[in-house]
Amino acid sequence: MTDDSRVEPSGPLPPPLATAMTGPMIGPRLVLARYSDQGITALHRVIEENLDHLAPMMWWIADEPKSLIDRLTLRDDWERESSIGRGVTLGIFLDGVLIGSCGLHRRRPVAHLLEIGYWLDRRLEGRGYATETTLLLCEEAFTHDEISEVRIYCDDANQQSAQVAIRAGFHYVATAPSPEGLRSPGESGHERQYALHRSDFDSAWRSRFYDD
Repeated sequence: MTDDSRVEPSGPLPPPLATAMTGPMIGPRLVLARYSDQGITALHRVIEENLDHLAPMMWWIADEPKSLIDRLTLRDDWERESSIGRGVTLGIFLDGVLIGSCGLHRRRPVAHLLEIGYWLDRRLEGRGYATETTLLLCEEAFTHDEISEVRIYCDDANQQSAQVAIRAGFHYVATAPSPEGLRSPGESGHERQYALHRSDFDSAWRSRFYDD
């Protein structure tokens, strides 16, 4: 799991993408789609069932539990973020059932860059869904001519997300102090940075999952 929603831009954001990221994104097993009211209700339930699981690495769990009304308001914030070119937040669905959440975000003043965030229901980890989600998001990112690089930022103690990045073809860039702000109890205070360039993206990645 990885989430950089605490990061505020250190300079002016690039202009919006020429084509909006709206979804859905359809993979071999998963569908990444924007949140309907029904989807937000499912998200509300899944978060409540995973509070202990998410708390060590997801700083926003400190604001839980939220009411369903608050979560619907948050969904509206995500839609607003999308409309101004800062990214898109999507539910991760398996056979129509929500199993997590993810997004592509434009929170750094670098025109060619998008970053990935995601988390999964604890009961669905270890089955390649995080890797498939990451590759679907990369595939979408590289349909936009402005984007030549996707990054994953994860805490130095978050070995699971580091392995997801590696399995998805990302290469290690650096480890640096985490951004100032809220910190989860399991975080080390340093974050790893992983990058995938357009030229290194495996366009045949889907065969890895269809063959399973």
